[in-house]
Amino acid sequence: MALETLVVGVVALLVGAGLVFAGYRFFLILLPIFGFVAGFYAGSAAVTAIFGNGFLSDVTGWIVGFIAGVAFFALAYFFFIVGVIILAASLGASVGAALANALGLGNVLELLLAAAGAIALGVAAVVLAVPKYLVIALTAIIGAATALVGVLLLIGTVKLPDLQHGPVDTIVKQSTIWLIAFVVLAVVGILAQIRAFPTYVLDPEGARLG
Repeated sequence: MALETLVVGVVALLVGAGLVFAGYRFFLILLPIFGFVAGFYAGSAAVTAIFGNGFLSDVTGWIVGFIAGVAFFALAYFFFIVGVIILAASLGASVGAALANALGLGNVLELLLAAAGAIALGVAAVVLAVPKYLVIALTAIIGAATALVGVLLLIGTVKLPDLQHGPVDTIVKQSTIWLIAFVVLAVVGILAQIRAFPTYVLDPEGARLG
């Protein structure tokens, strides 16, 4: 197994597991970490789209991904609502891309659906003022997808280029068993967080610049 695959797989598994089972309680800590992951993915995917190379197939994709990841990390750390929008938009884009691929749509329609999904969930996060159960659902769902992608990488079922369209799409393209595992893990995460943190209320005030 290549070192880069091992690193991405371990990071995805750890960050995903943290989001699934403790996303709400440790949201302020996990949010910028996921911001880095989302930024890294966005930057690398942009390089792939522009130059037509394989996802993370050359050093340019890694460098641009790292720079974008640091930028997203900073935004998510200093501006709470921006971090939430990044999380929600990442899930929306991944679900949109997965739906487009499942329907066999072309690249243009896939891009449009991914953008629509990102905008829809991003706006919802702002309009709904980030209530407790929205945060729990977002962290459990995107965490489940991220963690399972980490497992798939570590056992060699998928390669880094397979992640080009996001974690949800990667799982949908696998067997039905993996799709069921994704749904079950997300539901278990939601229920576990509701039960574990019944009285905890997220309070970002004073911990961020906005």
